[in-house]
Amino acid sequence: MVARPRPKLSLPWVLHVTLGMLLCAFPLFDILGFERAFASSLLVAFTSPIVGIRWTYGHPERSPWRLFCEALSLNTAMLLPSVLFGSIVELVKTPCNPTQGLVFFLLLGVCNAAFGTALGLWAAKFRIRALRFGFVILTLASFLGAALWRLYAEPQIFAYSTPFGYWPGSLYDEALEVSTGLWAFRAYSTALTLALVTALGLLNTGKPRYAFGLALCIASATLAYREGGKLGFGYDRSSLRSALARHVQTEHFDIYVDPSISQASLRELVSDHEFRYAQLKDFFKEEPDGRITSFVYRDVRQKQRLMGAGRTQIARPWER
Repeated sequence: MVARPRPKLSLPWVLHVTLGMLLCAFPLFDILGFERAFASSLLVAFTSPIVGIRWTYGHPERSPWRLFCEALSLNTAMLLPSVLFGSIVELVKTPCNPTQGLVFFLLLGVCNAAFGTALGLWAAKFRIRALRFGFVILTLASFLGAALWRLYAEPQIFAYSTPFGYWPGSLYDEALEVSTGLWAFRAYSTALTLALVTALGLLNTGKPRYAFGLALCIASATLAYREGGKLGFGYDRSSLRSALARHVQTEHFDIYVDPSISQASLRELVSDHEFRYAQLKDFFKEEPDGRITSFVYRDVRQKQRLMGAGRTQIARPWER
């Protein structure tokens, strides 16, 4: 009996070890925090499908769930060098919050690895190598394009993406915390990942239990996605206008304000908007075409939650 060659997984390992060491040279990325978890999770988003593909071809007789669990274990292990190097730097420097750093690795790195593993298992269905990797690249590019379009089209500067994790928007704010929105989003993306693996099991075996599991996963993912605005990861322009429900129109502005504002403060706010407009018009000797939309938040925490920048002032020119 001819022994089957073991899957070649040395390249992903080398990439993760190299990245873990390189991050030690950069401030913020050197310690066990969000920045290191974010960088490592981006890499695992690309390496985990490769591991899923190669593990499937190395063990074609195994069930999709077994393949998924084994390949995911390998992909999770590849994050350990980055965790180790970050922990060493934490020991040398003043520790920030290593526990929270580990949670970021779980919610970003491990969840990215889970989706990438499932994607790799599906890609392994293609017999032609170019089609396998083309399928992976096209899927990842589609998710990335959707996230970038949302960043362009909506006022929010944060981004949630199933294969790539979470970008908080502004890194200038003093502290990045694990939010309830991130937990909720990862519950949604986990349901989506499990749906992919269950669908593969149904395709391979046709057993009714896979059909029931698939229906349950799809229902859970759909419900979570539809309630994304309430759960904290699906905010958009309508979410802002709903939360900042006090709407005032002036000569040059559409101002949306939190309803808690007093009438006196609202008059002062309106006056200040028009005064600053006049100052800028006088300075530049010209003015913009059309009206300007202004969102005014109750406090830093509300602003951070709704659009992604707590103490940072941000305006994108194309958003008026």
